[in-house]
Amino acid sequence: MINQITFTRFLAAFIIVFYHMGGNLFKNISPSFEILRKNLDLGVSYFFVLSGFVMIIAYNNKKVDFKKFMINRLSRIYPTHLLALFLTLLVSLFVSINYINHYTFDGKGFLLQAFLLQAWIPSYSLSWNVPSWSISVELFFYVMFPLLINTIFRNKNKKVVISLIFTIWVIAQIVMNIYYFSPYYLGEESISWYFLYFNPVPNFSSFLMGCLGGYIYTNQNTMKIKNYDIHIIIICIVTIVFVLIGKQLLLHNGLLAINFLSIIFLLSLNNGYITKIFNHRVFIHLGEISFALYILQNPVFIFLKKINNFVGIQNDYLFFIIGVITLLYFSHLTYTYFEKPLQIKIKKITNKSL
Repeated sequence: MINQITFTRFLAAFIIVFYHMGGNLFKNISPSFEILRKNLDLGVSYFFVLSGFVMIIAYNNKKVDFKKFMINRLSRIYPTHLLALFLTLLVSLFVSINYINHYTFDGKGFLLQAFLLQAWIPSYSLSWNVPSWSISVELFFYVMFPLLINTIFRNKNKKVVISLIFTIWVIAQIVMNIYYFSPYYLGEESISWYFLYFNPVPNFSSFLMGCLGGYIYTNQNTMKIKNYDIHIIIICIVTIVFVLIGKQLLLHNGLLAINFLSIIFLLSLNNGYITKIFNHRVFIHLGEISFALYILQNPVFIFLKKINNFVGIQNDYLFFIIGVITLLYFSHLTYTYFEKPLQIKIKKITNKSL
């Protein structure tokens, strides 16, 4: 991966952690901040765009074997996903035994989570380890990727590829926003909400735009590597303003994909101060542990909240800082001693058998 965009994975993951766990912080701030806070889960859409971008670059001009590709991708995410799921189970048991005195095991939800199918069933999208819904969505992207790159993105006619993907994106945004403003959409917490926000198909346009960005990046020779710091900052500001102005629209599911893609694209070509900072080894490592940070946030914070019933920390800011530090520490351990070694081992075993 291009080093300077690795750290942006951490930034997006941290934003989502704050979205989930920082609800008690900064309560008496301007309405504009509240709008931004409610839309911090757009960090997941950024993940989807970035995923498509880096995968196209990684497999540029290569014919992708479906089996090898799926093993490669699953070896990266599946062990840590299962770890987070079982930690969520253990935390749930701990909470139930110590505070509720009974426990109801949701077997169907657990199995859907275990096989990363929960995003396809609206009522189970956010069951168990909530953040893993996006991993279920990513799995659909992985299944589709070999077909996309072996057909559409092998086409050397750039105009055809760009026109096709951009048209699909435009149609998807129009259709989803029409549905969003129709009587058939029943609002937050309804089945229609779960479907629109968390189902793999409505989120697919974000991934497609990321793939398109990777395709353009690998097939362009007009843009030079230079200092794009100001351009990146301007696009970030424009994106924030767009969120504030367009708060009534369905901002999720790809409407901001072009904004996110522009940031990723320019950052990939940038050699300015932002890149120099993001290329620091500490920030690169934070980017590398970002998946563990994202997927472990739920069990870590739930456990800490229950422990805090005994400790009695009243300051929400102090508790959040302690939670983030704890999460960072366990994410580092998970990545270093579990995620990365298992990925290497699985690849070695499967490569021998293929």
